[in-house]
Amino acid sequence: MANPFGTRATATATASGNATATVTGIAGSTFFVTDVSGSSDLVGATLQIKDGSTVIWQDRISNTSAAGYQFSTPLACTIGNNAVVAVTGTSFGAANIAGYFLTP
Repeated sequence: MANPFGTRATATATASGNATATVTGIAGSTFFVTDVSGSSDLVGATLQIKDGSTVIWQDRISNTSAAGYQFSTPLACTIGNNAVVAVTGTSFGAANIAGYFLTP
């Protein structure tokens, strides 16, 4: 029997600059983004959520603390697409994404 709550997936990345964490899409499944977080050393850094290469949500984050977001209504990616969180940085960036896959 299929899991009615979906299959959980997460990704994390750190970099000496921009950080990008990617949950690889699954053919025939939709990924729903429930949580993202990021941190950066860059003043005016941005955190973006992408459906493949298309930005579907973004915010500016502080360079003095980590930013975390939970979506009570998850963000849906296109069927089969990668879900990506990208954080800009100069000498440090961290990106995290969590959510679940559902197959219609």
